[in-house]
Amino acid sequence: PVLRRTVAKVTTLQQAAKVGGLAISDMVNRLRLEAGLGDLQQIEELNAAEASVSGYVPASPIVSTLDVRPIIDAGDQPRDAVLQMAQELGDDECMELISPFPPVPLIDALRKRGFKTTMLPISDGVVRTYVER
Repeated sequence: PVLRRTVAKVTTLQQAAKVGGLAISDMVNRLRLEAGLGDLQQIEELNAAEASVSGYVPASPIVSTLDVRPIIDAGDQPRDAVLQMAQELGDDECMELISPFPPVPLIDALRKRGFKTTMLPISDGVVRTYVER
């Protein structure tokens, strides 16, 4: 309980995964499974099938890109920045989201708000997610 009230408030997922000797995607997947949410591998496979990953190009032009890695590295949550940037999208516009692991909670939040999202599998240590109106 003491650790949850202290260390957990300032520790990033990347730091916790490193301490636990896990890849961040494995840790996020374990947390999702414990919370009763979908398995990341199944979500990645579904997105890969939808995107025909070899050369996915969004149907709408990419008008903005947000790399959330610096936000996460600083110990902050990118949720508000992502949702705000998505809200600024016009009809038939797309934003590119770059993250160090699958941003599944963000994808869930965006889809609930009516956005179409396509997450590509991890490549070169990053995940690219496309958000369209």
